[in-house]
Amino acid sequence: MPIIIGGCGGSGTSLLRQVLNRHSQIYIAPETHVFAKNRIYRDWQAAKGQLTKRSIFGLRTSGMTMYTGFNLKHSDFKDVKLSDIQDDDFSSFAEGIFSQPMEDNAKQIWGEKTPNNAYHFLDIIEKIPKATCIMLVRNPYDNIASLVSRGYSISYAVSRYLLSNAFGLRAKDSGQVKIIKYEDLVTDTQGTLETLFRDLNLEFEAVMLEPSKASPNEGTKMNGWTLDESEKINSSAVNRFDNSSEETQARIRRAIYKLRIIEELIKKFNLSENVKGIAKKLGYEYKGKGELLDDCKWMSRELTKIKLNRSIRGYSQPFNTFPIHIK
Repeated sequence: MPIIIGGCGGSGTSLLRQVLNRHSQIYIAPETHVFAKNRIYRDWQAAKGQLTKRSIFGLRTSGMTMYTGFNLKHSDFKDVKLSDIQDDDFSSFAEGIFSQPMEDNAKQIWGEKTPNNAYHFLDIIEKIPKATCIMLVRNPYDNIASLVSRGYSISYAVSRYLLSNAFGLRAKDSGQVKIIKYEDLVTDTQGTLETLFRDLNLEFEAVMLEPSKASPNEGTKMNGWTLDESEKINSSAVNRFDNSSEETQARIRRAIYKLRIIEELIKKFNLSENVKGIAKKLGYEYKGKGELLDDCKWMSRELTKIKLNRSIRGYSQPFNTFPIHIK
């Protein structure tokens, strides 16, 4: 029963990985980007020839994050050789990548955490029918403010939140995708985990609530984070938006109101158009357009920079045209 974790960056995916790894049976790998590649689900026989490539000819991660190839630099994968793994189909390949780290850690259930897995939940459960996908979601204003605190532009943060959640929510009624709210995870950790483990038909273990790192040498606090994910869980990051400057709050509200997914993708994948729609589906408050009624030139400049950076690195996939526009 593989466990695949995804969600927008800053939604708590790293925290959940640390927590689950403390369970006696579960090994959740760090970000490998193995499950976040569009082409492996569309044409595995062609895609497997690109597995080891990190250049422009490698497999690109879906969504706003630009990462080419697989990240197997973590010490857990020091003995893993892709050339030795059975690759007749993607399911066998995925099983092969994680079997050695799982054995080394004396675990029985393997899993992986990459935020952009959310783009491919439907593909994952089709190719690996026994998999359970866990989608982390967070209040849009807090999640976006968290990304901005890490140095991302407001337009990028809003676009990333919108796309990750819009694609992830396509699988919400599949029965194999469990949605966990960040706020529930940090305010009622035990209750949230007990519910999850009942759904997984596994025993809840209280040791998961005790602070520790999944790997001794692993970094567990990014720049801009208020919390270290390996320490005792607390709710101080809830209401992150309210602790931002008034200017940042105003611009976040303006960008949330103005940025939309392009019509082509909405129709093709049956997506929510904007953050307002995502908030409604997830039960979060939508704060409206705010009082900042400018010409949006700063937003346009930020989007232009994102497009340029993606173009330079050959990142049109999986979108033939840039997925976000100002309405």
